[in-house]
Amino acid sequence: FMWEISFEIREGMFSAHIIRPVSYMHFILSRNLAWRVVRSLIFLPFFLAILYFYLGAVEGKSVYLGWELWASVLLGHLVSVVFVTALAMIALFTQEAQSIFELYYFPMLFLSGQLFPIALLPDWVRGLAVVFPFYYTTGVPTEIMVGRLAGPAAWQAMGIQVVWIGVSYVLFRVLSAKGTRHYAGVGM
Repeated sequence: FMWEISFEIREGMFSAHIIRPVSYMHFILSRNLAWRVVRSLIFLPFFLAILYFYLGAVEGKSVYLGWELWASVLLGHLVSVVFVTALAMIALFTQEAQSIFELYYFPMLFLSGQLFPIALLPDWVRGLAVVFPFYYTTGVPTEIMVGRLAGPAAWQAMGIQVVWIGVSYVLFRVLSAKGTRHYAGVGM
């Protein structure tokens, strides 16, 4: 949704957010939560059908569905939303941020575990993955679910997720404060 934020900034719609009494981050989190709930409700029947048809293939496999998994999924989602919102604030400084956003997706696909499990990647890529926030969006919850991260290792990974949320939020605050001074609202 960084493209949506960039569009709102470029077209001057961001001006309405500046004068509202609700912080922009709260607005983004609320909007994203509503989108996730609707998306999950649409996806749920398909997930249940796939689970029903492939239950025999996953029988006997250990899948952990405890509180660490769900906490990590929530934290991973927050890492993603807050980081992308911070990145989207670059649009306040430049007229066209789309190319910068395109650069986000290449490392995100590889270092998050969305294309390949992190465990299958070479050691140097795994070492690189844990440095960036991408791994903490989907890689950590996946590894907790399949049992690669458990106990203290899972808690440490969730702690790093919290750190990335904090770092991304600070980055958002800095970029939005400085960028708002440059913002002209020319699309209005």
